[in-house]
Amino acid sequence: MPFLRLLLISTILFLQMFVAPKGPLITVSLSSDKCHFFGLFSYTEAEFLALLSNGEYLRIMRMHMFVSPSDSGTWKQNKDGVVTLSSRYKFRDVEFGSLTFYMANDKSLTNFKKLKMELSKFLQHSPLKEFSPEAVSSIGGRSSYKDTGVFLGDITIDPEIAYVKKIVPRSDLEGLLRSMNEYEVATNKNEFRFIPLKYEHWIFLEWQNAELPNARDRKQMVLELAKLEKDEMPPYYFVEISQEVFEKEAGTTQPFMFYKEMNKNRPHNQEATQKITFPCSSPKH
Repeated sequence: MPFLRLLLISTILFLQMFVAPKGPLITVSLSSDKCHFFGLFSYTEAEFLALLSNGEYLRIMRMHMFVSPSDSGTWKQNKDGVVTLSSRYKFRDVEFGSLTFYMANDKSLTNFKKLKMELSKFLQHSPLKEFSPEAVSSIGGRSSYKDTGVFLGDITIDPEIAYVKKIVPRSDLEGLLRSMNEYEVATNKNEFRFIPLKYEHWIFLEWQNAELPNARDRKQMVLELAKLEKDEMPPYYFVEISQEVFEKEAGTTQPFMFYKEMNKNRPHNQEATQKITFPCSSPKH
């Protein structure tokens, strides 16, 4: 799922017409006395984030056939505007350059340690300065490229590198191994950071150590926002929404946009938000 979303985002960004942004970009201070709600909308799924006034946060994943809480923990914002989410269940991914190892939770540590060992052996036995995506995808022994034509190994490769340039530099593999060594001893594997930013009437989240590359590039996000009408929702990154919109959208499954006749049989699951008690009122806009 992360790979397919990343591939679609890369295609969209390549085809974009750039529009000059207007107005300043301001870091937003989020009041700890109020709830703050954010939504990420795409064509096949949606995600929602609620920052609650009791210091807790909740993330919800919405798909075509189900709606389910996907993470929870605590949140805080520092004097520089950086918000840190400390997850009870999730670990952030390990990244370097064009390469990523996806970490779901502590159960992923077994594959992580195995892959780190295999990557180290791979680099020790090969003096090459560049590698094919097929070779990198096969590290760890879980590549499915021969059967599917898609690079879905333990190491995920940026689509532009995998399918366009078709060369992975040795420096990216060495950098990933260093990042894995640092990650292994880190005590903050469960921390995810972002900065809330305001551009015109939008408040959006620029992530620092999580989410996909488009959600970490404030310049690109502002360019995209500048093209939208006021009532349009930007795809693929979090923007502020009201509590009313949060409860409505996070409480129903994802509509089928391209095969609308399938919506007749789509389950409408309210379970994800029925059990949520919000200890505050909706944020003021």
